[in-house]
Amino acid sequence: MRWPSIIIDDFFNDFKSVVDLSNNVKYHPSDGAWPGSRSEYLSHINRPFFEMTSYKILQALYPMNYQDLMWSARMQFQKIPISGTGFVHQDDDELSVIIYISGSNSAGGTNLYKPKAFPYNRDGYVNEKFKAYKKSGNKGQMKKDLSQLVNQHNSQFDCTMKVNFLPNRMFAFDCNQQHAAQEFGGERCILIAFFEEIRMRNGSNLKTAVRECKKWG
Repeated sequence: MRWPSIIIDDFFNDFKSVVDLSNNVKYHPSDGAWPGSRSEYLSHINRPFFEMTSYKILQALYPMNYQDLMWSARMQFQKIPISGTGFVHQDDDELSVIIYISGSNSAGGTNLYKPKAFPYNRDGYVNEKFKAYKKSGNKGQMKKDLSQLVNQHNSQFDCTMKVNFLPNRMFAFDCNQQHAAQEFGGERCILIAFFEEIRMRNGSNLKTAVRECKKWG
């Protein structure tokens, strides 16, 4: 893994405008890859907000030279109107970012995990997950077959870190890190961002905190 886990509370200075934006974008249902619905890419519907938020995230990693970076990212709002726990999974990019926007009293944050043993069943559940998310619909309790599938898959992992849900809290972590939602809570809105690539504009080596500190004893 390359990137450290970072938590920043009160991330947005004008959080109310972010909440308003999340309530005024159009959401599209999932094809089963993830629960609930997501907005269009914010780079398409509000480019200034997308760039401002991306640079704020990069400042958390490289406060002295974030403007020297080249990067590409995807950013969307996501609403999950069901109750239940998320699947432990990994993302496919460099850096994952979750910013908690709003939710019910039972809305949960995000847990990080590590496998109990290797090899573990990483892909066997995927097709069943797609079908189960579609079948669960967009409201109410998670269907029994989906809940059983989540429990069976997640039993392969031990939790190593818990980050509780708090509006305007930013949580960034390495995409290679196994993670899952604690509890959707029946009403949970987050802003998600995936940085696909981060590198120096001048082509020099991009040093990351995790790799640099692990060079020493």
